[in-house]
Amino acid sequence: MCYIYDISTLQGVQNSKKYDPVNCVLGDFSSAWEKDISRTMYMNGPSAAEQTDEYAPPEVLFGPRWIPFDENIPTSYDSWSIGVVVLEMLLGTPHVFSVDQRTTMILSHRLRKEGASSEDIRRALYLAGLSQFCIYVPSTSEAKKWPLRHGDPLHNTAIVKPTCTIQDFHNALRARDPLGLGFDSSSDALLDLIWGLLAWDPTKRLTAAQALNHHYFHPKKASDRIQNSHALNPQLLDPNISAKVDKHQATEFVCPKCGKTFHDWNSCHIHARRRKHALFCDFDRSNLPPCLNAHSMLPAHPTSGYCDIQGRRPTIEDFHAIHLHQNHQFYGVFDGHWGNLASKYSARYMYASMKTIWSDLDERVLNYSNWKETVAKDLEDSFFLLHKGFLSVVKKSPGKVMNKSGSTATILLTTKEAVVVANVGDSRAILSHGTSYNQSVQTLSAIQLTVDHIASDKDEKSLIEGKGGYISSSGSIKRVNGTLAVTRSIGDVPMMKILSQSPHVWIKSKKDVQSICKGQGAERDKNPTIGNREEERLDVTEMPCFVVIASDGLWDVMSNQEAVEMVVEVLRQYHFDDSEISWEGGGAFQVAAQKLTQEAYVRGSTDNIGVCVVAIT
Repeated sequence: MCYIYDISTLQGVQNSKKYDPVNCVLGDFSSAWEKDISRTMYMNGPSAAEQTDEYAPPEVLFGPRWIPFDENIPTSYDSWSIGVVVLEMLLGTPHVFSVDQRTTMILSHRLRKEGASSEDIRRALYLAGLSQFCIYVPSTSEAKKWPLRHGDPLHNTAIVKPTCTIQDFHNALRARDPLGLGFDSSSDALLDLIWGLLAWDPTKRLTAAQALNHHYFHPKKASDRIQNSHALNPQLLDPNISAKVDKHQATEFVCPKCGKTFHDWNSCHIHARRRKHALFCDFDRSNLPPCLNAHSMLPAHPTSGYCDIQGRRPTIEDFHAIHLHQNHQFYGVFDGHWGNLASKYSARYMYASMKTIWSDLDERVLNYSNWKETVAKDLEDSFFLLHKGFLSVVKKSPGKVMNKSGSTATILLTTKEAVVVANVGDSRAILSHGTSYNQSVQTLSAIQLTVDHIASDKDEKSLIEGKGGYISSSGSIKRVNGTLAVTRSIGDVPMMKILSQSPHVWIKSKKDVQSICKGQGAERDKNPTIGNREEERLDVTEMPCFVVIASDGLWDVMSNQEAVEMVVEVLRQYHFDDSEISWEGGGAFQVAAQKLTQEAYVRGSTDNIGVCVVAIT
């Protein structure tokens, strides 16, 4: 509705009087409905031509015909539209119910195989967007025939979360924020109000009167209901919380071969491994925390996947950076400590600090014999440049709020001709070795590409002591000057004189990496982290070469070898033609990243968990 006032006429009524300024409020609530206007202007109500689909409620878009409003509660149309407007203002972006391109590709590919039309797919993607905000809950029944003739398009898919709570709604909002800031408990009432305006069932949607009477506008009258359902409950969890009271936890574990059920992960794991039934146990993943990067807006990329969750930490301090280009791809994992400001900064600026490397890396490989040495030197300069840039920001920050913050940094850069890995801190990268398997024997093993820069390492201890620092024990963990477990980092201003920013570097040509992956290199003999599994060459199937990069939230509870084995279990469910990866086998690496993250969580990891799985093709 738009009301326009002629201000000049109002001012000319009595020149001798002083009038207050006139405020004009413009609000467009799509096809806002009012009984008298409907009778005089539309005959049978507004038509589809008068609505803006982006602000129209789902009952209008998904009925057997266009429905202007719900006859039982016609004003629910306006409530929905207001909820969408508020959500747009909160997120600072239009198209709030869109999904990222990776989700679009995976879901579209699946539905096309099921015979869905373009209109079916469009509606399914809209439902996926609503599901991420906990507005639509996918059906648990395969027999349901609405909205697609083949049943609910989101049934039994890992793309969306099949539960809806105010905590999940909050997580969806935070997933849209590239810095992962989210909201504190003072915003609980606002989130509850928005969620009420966007209820799937129009009869349960807040009316205008109910919204104005909501405790968001009357904080002194706040009900016990909102106090007992804080949107930040997942963020306020004690890191040492018992699994028995953990809302997001698997409670039943099943041996894939014999079907025996266990009530804790460890018992099932021991049973499956000792009896050689399986490498991993099955469990219900539907109630586990979703990946926070659900709306990262990455382009569709079938050769990589990323998943990060807050886990049982009170805040999120893990951040990632992914840059996908035709001639190179960059992946970075950054695990913050003493706050998340250094990890946010590193995730944003690490790629730019390495411009001198990725801009001409292939040219160096092809034309210069000493290219590895020059790249290693440039990498060291890039890490120091990142650190120096963060220091300049710290100096300008008010109240020294960024002073103590620090971060690990682990990066992977791939081009047509080269693979570059570098790290400071204890976020780790591993490479698969031996790209084949048969049905009875797993033949892939893990090569660790990075070095864990931790205080318990004797070489790192010498480095710290040589700069005037010391190593002491805090519980069972060795720490630098009694406070920090890592010996190299970005940031950490109070300790930067004794810490190092010099990265460990692993550089190979693409041909050498693929040779190592296929078990043809000498890397196995040189690297103690490689497993010693017996290799059988019967019934062999080629597997893509891949790298796993993750923060210590994964490595605290999972070995390098187990990580490789879990990725392979996922890849075995997909079909790759001569190692060529397309969307026919798409989504495999995203699924692998998510499964690794969830496995670490159910094993009891108390840290943030961020996992990236990348095919080296």
